[in-house]
Amino acid sequence: MAFPPLYQILIDSYGWRGAFLIIAGMNSNIIVCGLLMRDGRPRFHRDKEQNNQDQRLNKSQELPEQYDERCETSFALLNQDTVSEIKESTSDTHTDVDTSKDFSLTENTSSRAAERNTTSQTMWLHRLTRNCWVHTLGNLGFHLFHSSFFVLMWILSFFLGIAYFTAMVFLMAKVVSAGVTRLDASFLMIISGICSLVGRLLHGSMVDLAKVSPLLVYGSHVFIGGLTLILIPLGRSYAVFAVLIGIFGYSYGVYYPVSIVCLKHKLGVQNLSSALGWIFFITGIGTLIGPPVAGTVYLCVAVAILFYYAYEKITLKTKRQAEKQDTDERE
Repeated sequence: MAFPPLYQILIDSYGWRGAFLIIAGMNSNIIVCGLLMRDGRPRFHRDKEQNNQDQRLNKSQELPEQYDERCETSFALLNQDTVSEIKESTSDTHTDVDTSKDFSLTENTSSRAAERNTTSQTMWLHRLTRNCWVHTLGNLGFHLFHSSFFVLMWILSFFLGIAYFTAMVFLMAKVVSAGVTRLDASFLMIISGICSLVGRLLHGSMVDLAKVSPLLVYGSHVFIGGLTLILIPLGRSYAVFAVLIGIFGYSYGVYYPVSIVCLKHKLGVQNLSSALGWIFFITGIGTLIGPPVAGTVYLCVAVAILFYYAYEKITLKTKRQAEKQDTDERE
């Protein structure tokens, strides 16, 4: 909240390059903070926990056959028919050997048993591969796309990423074009940040204390945020911009954390981590493509308007010249 005016002062004083160098120096303190983040537990407890983990690992290695934990379920899915076929092939082989002394018949029986064994092994490998693939896709959360609610949230998050960050990029230019100084315009970001903080503090009381549905809170504040973005281009004074940007910041501070509550409410805790991963992924894509696409559209519209006015001016000038020639010919 405090940095937008500071950024503007640095840009005015040192230019873009100097401002970026100073901002990079301030943000490099994050590296020091990351190096200081260590486990606060005493070393004795850490060593004890490590020893327990080593003991569990040694016990698991003593098993006669080691399997991947994610593929263990595939062994339980072996079809009983395959096992019975293997048993039948073995029993048939022994019966044929005991009852018949013909070498050709024994050879044919053994070849059929080998073919059955090969077929059963191929089917087993196919099922093992299929089950491992299905388990991997399940861990990535692709099953969530079978839920219409999650698909709707996923698409909505994409457009919210485009809308929010595009507004933040072009908001300063819009306010400055209305006659507000750049330093005063940077204070609007502080207003947005304060209102967003208030929304993050109050959304819990709406859902928990007031017993309001999180879906209702989420949908209403998304609507309010979209409405304020439509009204911001119509603003002409600093007070109007401050009110609209404050409402937009408040709505963002509410619907962003409530979206996590909605995902937990509809999908369950077991699917929350995968759902958040997909939501943040598509929001990041919207954030990346939103401002460039908006800038491209703005340039295209500006060029189209420029060509329109140039065409109108040329047409009007040509028309006046034609009228003047007609007047001169009549005289």
